[in-house]
Amino acid sequence: MTIKTTNTNESKHQTQNPLLRFALRRFFETINEMMPEVDQLLDAGCGEGYGVREMLDQHPRMKSFGVDIAYPAVMKVAEISPTTAVSVADVTRLPLRDNCVDLVTSFEVLEHLAQPDAAVRDYRRVSRRYVLISTPNEPMFRLLRMVRGDNFRQWGNHPEHVNHWNSYTLARFLSRQGLKVLRVASPPPFIWTIVLCEVLK
Repeated sequence: MTIKTTNTNESKHQTQNPLLRFALRRFFETINEMMPEVDQLLDAGCGEGYGVREMLDQHPRMKSFGVDIAYPAVMKVAEISPTTAVSVADVTRLPLRDNCVDLVTSFEVLEHLAQPDAAVRDYRRVSRRYVLISTPNEPMFRLLRMVRGDNFRQWGNHPEHVNHWNSYTLARFLSRQGLKVLRVASPPPFIWTIVLCEVLK
């Protein structure tokens, strides 16, 4: 079944803008460099499956699962990442048992949530080893959006973003949720922060 709608996440991954394409390439290169060797992962807030597809390209033996609250996005995962088992779910209430996956990834999700701490608690619950999270790196993310002419009157803020972090504040936030921060990165052009954490049980 093919869903014809396109959202902002899908538009980002289909962009022809050379700067954004460069940023996405460096983002996923960094994700794959930071990823520990694991047998299975859950991509929380997987969208259409672009992120998990990039990870499986470099780690093809992993078993992958995905959840997203948006039904139209979930219906596209079969096209984008056909080996990924997926379901519709809220990332703050994951329909999974405790300690069931080696790694939880969550890319560009927490900035959208009114209670990001609730999501991180559930990531910790279902992961027995690692959590890998990314968010926009402020203020560089807004500056790039302004350069592109996006939401100029709102100083480049994405209208769906209710939380704002940079490399330091995101690492501090995750540490305060009971995760051990192992590595922090912000690849050029420095518009995203990526943090690898170990789960402390």
